[in-house]
Amino acid sequence: MNALTSPDPSPALVIHSTMPAWGVGLVVDDQPKRRSVQFQDGQTRTFRIGFYHLLEPWMAPSPSRGEAVARNLGDAHDLITSVSKVEDRKEIRVTFGDQLRAFRSMYPGGFQGEVWRDAHRAPPSGRRTKRHVDAVLADAKNSLSHAALSEAPGEALEKLATLMSKTGLASPSKDVRPLREISDDKREALGLDLINLLYGEEDSSRRLGQWVLALHRAGVTPTWALASVPGALADPAGRGFVKPRALTTQGRTLGTANAILTPSAASWRSANTTMQAVHERLVAEGFAPVDRIDVAHFVHETLRPKTIKAIEEGEL
Repeated sequence: MNALTSPDPSPALVIHSTMPAWGVGLVVDDQPKRRSVQFQDGQTRTFRIGFYHLLEPWMAPSPSRGEAVARNLGDAHDLITSVSKVEDRKEIRVTFGDQLRAFRSMYPGGFQGEVWRDAHRAPPSGRRTKRHVDAVLADAKNSLSHAALSEAPGEALEKLATLMSKTGLASPSKDVRPLREISDDKREALGLDLINLLYGEEDSSRRLGQWVLALHRAGVTPTWALASVPGALADPAGRGFVKPRALTTQGRTLGTANAILTPSAASWRSANTTMQAVHERLVAEGFAPVDRIDVAHFVHETLRPKTIKAIEEGEL
């Protein structure tokens, strides 16, 4: 008896046998002749009874991991459903053109302008604050280099925690503290996992998925900051950080993703595809960002609730 026919009342977690890139799925509606599944890539897909055999039970590495995945997928499905209902009732939506207009208004001179640089990159006075990323990126070139981490894997987590404590991209309580509270006997193994995340040879989404699982094994709840900020610090030109609400809205605006859910390989693919699309659109419009961190900040700043409200009311 598999997870889909078991009388166990707990939610069924599945994977699609031919589309593993969709990630783990939660059965959110089970009718006599159709079954709807919320997948980690942000899509809810419905299968007719003749295709149920493609949905294979997913065996979680631990009961707590299975419960966490089911809970996150359930919460995400509820959010997606509620947002979709609101959008169905509301005809006006923010477009990428609206975002660009708001960006021009809020940040004269674009990414190279003084206002943007003072807000996100480096203050004119040179005084270092957590919102300015240039200083922490300079530190990361040394402390998160492949050579520095490989020389002492057991110290890799503390190096990462120190960097994350210096930036507003991470939470001191939800991201930095959990890294520092990892027991000594797990530090070297997780340090090697961090090295693989940043410099491994496999696809970046697969490496991020492995890192998320490694954090779970170490007893740490993976946040998007813990999943995405290390890569953004080590390789800002190629990787951005994830603010899931804003990036979900952006994915819907551009048609690149339905939702950016909790950290996973599938969610990172959706996030990365969306950031790449934003980057290309910005360059085409003459607003070349310095790196993917600029791209992530652009999404967050132009799709914040107060910015959207200002756009809709004609103030931007």
